[in-house]
Amino acid sequence: MVKHNKPFSAPKDQFHIVPNRGLPEGRSLSGSVYLKPDILSIHRRSDPDQARAVAMHWWVYQDGLPVEQCARSKLQSLTDRIQQETRFSILVGFGVGLIQMQPVTTNTEVQYEPNNTIISWSTMTASDETLLEIPQDVEATLKDIVIEIEQLHVDAALGQ
Repeated sequence: MVKHNKPFSAPKDQFHIVPNRGLPEGRSLSGSVYLKPDILSIHRRSDPDQARAVAMHWWVYQDGLPVEQCARSKLQSLTDRIQQETRFSILVGFGVGLIQMQPVTTNTEVQYEPNNTIISWSTMTASDETLLEIPQDVEATLKDIVIEIEQLHVDAALGQ
């Protein structure tokens, strides 16, 4: 992709695909959007089993214009607009929320429901403790790509 500047194509309506249910009525898989790697974001990620390179990407149309549903494009557009209109440079932060889901099988259909439904703060169950690796992995991955973490906390609210 990078060497030949040839982006990966995907169906245009992929943003509307519902997991395990397909496309909503009225949508089709015709048309394409393209995954364009952001060269400035490439970084090395080491896993116990293998080393690999990881890059963020932009979703673009064939002419290079950003796809409206691309979160990175929306954020960049907003940042540019604020800077042009106010002459302020902004730094955008974000939060990462993880919802732990468990499969529930009824007949032949699999549905997912939240692991926790009781709001708790500063308490943990034995089953919660087994899931601590997940936020720790998220934190390590963000640090690997030089995203500063100001605060990390784990709590459980409805669906968290």
